[in-house]
Amino acid sequence: MLIFLLMILRYGIRFPQGYPVLQPAATSQGPSTGFHPFQLLMGRPIAIIQKDNCSTAAGGLGSGAPYPDMVGPGFSPMEADQVQGTLYLTFDDGPSENTDAILDILDQYGIKATFFVVPNRSQACMERLQKIHARGHTIGVHSFSHDYTAIYSDVSAFLEDFAQAYQLILQATGEPPELFRFPGGSKNAYNRDTRQAIMDEMTQRGFVYFDWNVSAQDAQNGITWEQVYQNVMDSLGQKQFGVVLLHDSYGRQTTVQALPRLIETLLARGYRFDRLSSQVPPVHF
Repeated sequence: MLIFLLMILRYGIRFPQGYPVLQPAATSQGPSTGFHPFQLLMGRPIAIIQKDNCSTAAGGLGSGAPYPDMVGPGFSPMEADQVQGTLYLTFDDGPSENTDAILDILDQYGIKATFFVVPNRSQACMERLQKIHARGHTIGVHSFSHDYTAIYSDVSAFLEDFAQAYQLILQATGEPPELFRFPGGSKNAYNRDTRQAIMDEMTQRGFVYFDWNVSAQDAQNGITWEQVYQNVMDSLGQKQFGVVLLHDSYGRQTTVQALPRLIETLLARGYRFDRLSSQVPPVHF
């Protein structure tokens, strides 16, 4: 057994099609020398799983699990009082040219936010993902196809869609996403029969999902920037902790127009802003 394990670490093993190659982790100092020094869990090393040039830490999944490299850190919550008075601006369905304007506005006010993206393989999208990441914001998976009927048909379909978005984000930024948002929210008419199985699968993999408790309702066509602003204010009410749903997809210029006034009003009310992480208590429907 020892010789067999040594051969795995030295040469790797080629699995049947659809499964990755198990190899030692490469270090920044040169070729692969064994397990990465930081990849420890409960006092033991975690093997690096390589699939489609995408490497992440893997552990806790069965040997036959699909996408065994696709795992998150799990939920490690901070104390509830640490998020009191904090708002988390989240932008769905981008990136687009509106993302560029939103990033500039956020920079102007020194605010970090979260982008749940629907990425594609275009150069423009990859560059925008890099820009979001470089400016210190959180990127989470929303979907690759945004096709509710397809992705909610079963767990495998959801994973396949998620994996495509996950790998594009990792390719663009060099950092695997830890968070996600269900298209349409965690409870919707399309996932009634599959939502619990999908939630169980994603939780087992260590990913954290966020719904929202404040909404701009800005995905509807014809909405004005004044309505976007008022919808957020009405939805927020007297809440002391909010995850705010906004959109940065094409055609959402009124969201861009409303953003400066929203930020200034909420800052004047004493709120602070931050980006989501796996430490923030998640908002679920």
